[in-house]
Amino acid sequence: MDIQKKPGSSVSRDVDWFVASVAGFAAGAVMMVLELAWAASMSDAGPWRVTQLIAALTLDSAATLRAPASQFNLTTVAVALATHYALGIVSGCVLAWILTAIHRVGMIGVAEAVGGTFGAVIYLVNFHLLTAWAPWFAEMRGWGTFLLHVIFGLVAAVLYTWLFKYRRVAAAGAAAGSA
Repeated sequence: MDIQKKPGSSVSRDVDWFVASVAGFAAGAVMMVLELAWAASMSDAGPWRVTQLIAALTLDSAATLRAPASQFNLTTVAVALATHYALGIVSGCVLAWILTAIHRVGMIGVAEAVGGTFGAVIYLVNFHLLTAWAPWFAEMRGWGTFLLHVIFGLVAAVLYTWLFKYRRVAAAGAAAGSA
C-alpha cells in the first residue's frame, strides 16, 4: 500500500507524529538492549561505559566520564536513558518525515532501504562530525556501533510503516462502521 500525498496537504501534516514517536522510542529500546548486551560481553571498559558516554551529553562530561565504568550509577543510567530515548524519538520523527516526503510510507522495501541508510547517516554524524563537540564519542567508533545504528534505522522505519498502515486501516474501518 503506497500512501500518496493528498493535493494541497503538507508533508508535516501527513506524518503520524504519534506513530513516529513510538517507532523511534521502540527502535531506541532495541538498540539500547543490543548495545548493553554488546558492551557487557565484548567490552573491556565495563557494561556501563556506554551509558556514561551518552549521559555525558547532558551531565558534566568530565565528572561523568571519570567515574568507574564497572560500577552502576542510577543517575548516570537514568540520564543516559532519557537522552537516548529523546534522541530516538526525534530521529524516528525525522525518519517518518523523510518517508512521507518521498511518498513511500506504505512500501516496506523502501522503508528498509531508507531506514538502514538513515541509521548509517546518524552513525556518521554522531561519531565522525559531532566528535568535535563531544570528543568522547570517538571511542565508540567501529563496526559494532555502525551496525547498531543501521538496525535502529531499520526497526524505526519498518515499525513506522506497519503502525502507520495499521492506524490508517483501523481509522478507515471505524469510519465505514459508523456510516
